[in-house]
Amino acid sequence: MKLMKGFQVFLGFFLIFIGFMLGTGQLENPTGQVYETYQSMLVSGTSVASHPILKWMALFFGIGILIVFSFIMFLGFRKGGKKLNPKLKQSLLAGMGLYIACFIIMTIVYWQYHDGTNLGYFMGVPSPTAWMLFGLGLAPLYFTTIYIIKFNDWVISPEELDEFHDIVRKRRLREKENVNNRS
Repeated sequence: MKLMKGFQVFLGFFLIFIGFMLGTGQLENPTGQVYETYQSMLVSGTSVASHPILKWMALFFGIGILIVFSFIMFLGFRKGGKKLNPKLKQSLLAGMGLYIACFIIMTIVYWQYHDGTNLGYFMGVPSPTAWMLFGLGLAPLYFTTIYIIKFNDWVISPEELDEFHDIVRKRRLREKENVNNRS
C-alpha cells in the first residue's frame, strides 16, 4: 500500500511538473527544417540543449519517465499483493539507479557535445551516441537478466504453474459438461 501511495504522490508531482514544463518558453524551429543544399532532406531544428531552462526540464522529464517505469516494475513484481522480496527490491533499485545514471551521463555528454567541449568518439560513434547505444541501450538487459534468473522465485514457481494448469483443466471439464448437459 505504501508503494502505491508513493507512486500516486510521485505521479501527482510529475503531472504538475509537466504542466509547468508546458508553460515554459518554447524553442524556435524545434522540428525538422529543409536542408539548404538538398531540398528533399530535412535537418534538425533548434536543440533543447541550446535552451538554458528547457534542457534541465527535459533531463528531469526523462528521469521522471524512468522512475515511472521503475515504479510499474515494482508494482508488477509484488507477488500476490504482498510486499516485495527485499533482495528483489535491492536488485530493482540497483537497476533503476544504473538506468538513471546512464541517462544522466548520456544527457550531460550530449550537452558537452552540443557546446563543442567534448567532441570525442568511442568505437566510431560520437560520445553521446555511444552512451545511448552501450549505456542506455544495454541497461535494460540488467532487468531482463534478473527476470530470467529469478522468474521462478519472484514471478511464478513451477508449483504455482501446475496449480494454474489444474484450475484451467478443471474449468474446461466443467464447461464441457455444461455444454453436454444442454444438448
